[in-house]
Amino acid sequence: LLLIIGMMADDSTTPTTENNEETASVESEPTQELSTPATQEEVETEVTPTATLGMPKRVGDATFTVNSVNTAKEVGSQYLNSQAQGTYLVVNVTYENNGNEATTVDTSFFKLKYGEKTYDSDSTASLYANSQDDGSTVFLLEQVNPDMSVTGDIIFDVTDEVANAAGLQLQVQTGFFGTETGLITIQ
Repeated sequence: LLLIIGMMADDSTTPTTENNEETASVESEPTQELSTPATQEEVETEVTPTATLGMPKRVGDATFTVNSVNTAKEVGSQYLNSQAQGTYLVVNVTYENNGNEATTVDTSFFKLKYGEKTYDSDSTASLYANSQDDGSTVFLLEQVNPDMSVTGDIIFDVTDEVANAAGLQLQVQTGFFGTETGLITIQ
């Protein structure tokens, strides 16, 4: 009789052990899902939150590419020119409209970031830098239709120290009110 009770006791513990094993395997599955390797896109997003010189940066319905960065003491044409108070940081940018409607490029789309400091572009110097000898301007205040791009210079009047500093970033935004922004490391 004890032998039969013992056998029944073994049978009653076996399902409990199986249930525990099933529970353990169910509990371990979410852990396995969390430890799956990230996709290449996720890794790139985590590693490079900002673009760099020559790398396109998509922000909303626009793509910005910084083509070059130079310094100057004066910008403009022979008729319209401007002298820097400090040093002009000349950022050559390509703006591409990926949206469904035309947009107008403006200096308010661009800000220079250096540490905690934010510099506005010099709208007059930027206008002069993009002016032609015939008095016309390109890039700024130019309407860009969908799937089209335009290239020009954005000018920042900064100190010599800032103009030559490492870690400068160009903040780009969509539209005049810039609800979407992105960063491009330029130096």
